[in-house]
Amino acid sequence: MAIYYNHLLQADRNKYESIFYTIGVIETASHIHHEAEMAMVQQGRLKITIDDVSYSVSEGGMFFVNPMSVHSFEAEAPYAILTFLGFKYNFFKNLFPSTQDHKISFFVPDYSVTTPLIDKIRTLMFTIYKNFIFDDERHNIAAHSAALLISLILRDNFSSKSESIDANETMQNNRNFRITEYISNNFDKDINIHSLAEHIHLSSSYISHYFKDTFKVSFNQYLTTFRILNAKYLLSATNLPITEIAFQCGFDSSTDFSRVFKKFEGITPSAHRKLRFNNTFFSPNDSGNVYTTRSGFYVAFSPKQHVKLLQEFLKKASINQEVFDFFTTNL
Repeated sequence: MAIYYNHLLQADRNKYESIFYTIGVIETASHIHHEAEMAMVQQGRLKITIDDVSYSVSEGGMFFVNPMSVHSFEAEAPYAILTFLGFKYNFFKNLFPSTQDHKISFFVPDYSVTTPLIDKIRTLMFTIYKNFIFDDERHNIAAHSAALLISLILRDNFSSKSESIDANETMQNNRNFRITEYISNNFDKDINIHSLAEHIHLSSSYISHYFKDTFKVSFNQYLTTFRILNAKYLLSATNLPITEIAFQCGFDSSTDFSRVFKKFEGITPSAHRKLRFNNTFFSPNDSGNVYTTRSGFYVAFSPKQHVKLLQEFLKKASINQEVFDFFTTNL
């Protein structure tokens, strides 16, 4: 099993079966990917929505996102710190060698929920984190073992199976991925439901209904939300003129941008930009570097900041000391 621990998310994900990282989550749009991911909240609180079901999760909470599940995150200000363990699609499927489809159902809201298995999973997440800080072969082996054990615990205790995936479901998963990829790659351009339909070779009428059924919002609502999300990042992390931000996010004019932004956020773009200078929003110089991806924007931390975060988290953590000692001292 190959696993890569990456502080700043600059790894080539295709080289590894899994990836482990800690980031500050500010907000994301609804998105999907082929990887499965396990996450644990270190600080803060956030709302997660997975396949149209919303949950609130805070410190010590954990959740699992299955491959190709539509999901989004929205943190309470300024951001929530999460540790992710992601598994590539083929690795996840190899956990279930039968011909039946399996899905993991795993959600823990916070520290108040504890069982021996849950404490063991938390502890294994901590040990992966701690071992990769040292970045040598012995600690890498320990982290690899802990990551594999997490996947086996989830498979054996929190999975459900149904009938085999049929061709229609596979086609739907691929279609959903192509839809979100098209929007994330082209949101700054003049796109609409007709250009999307042409891109995936379906009629505009069909894809309009399909989009609403799948993502629970219309294409225009999704596109506008995605544009506003990226605009919020540019307003908070750059000094670009508002007119330039409007054009970079696909709006025809700064007037149109300001009108839509205020409708969605309740304040003007200029007012939102000012928030980064007080305690109600995030200032990039406070704790790390704000960066954006196709799906949302986040906070990246330095290696020293990772160590400090881990030390603070472990003081409050509910862990299985026997497991922790084995994976951090005995190998």
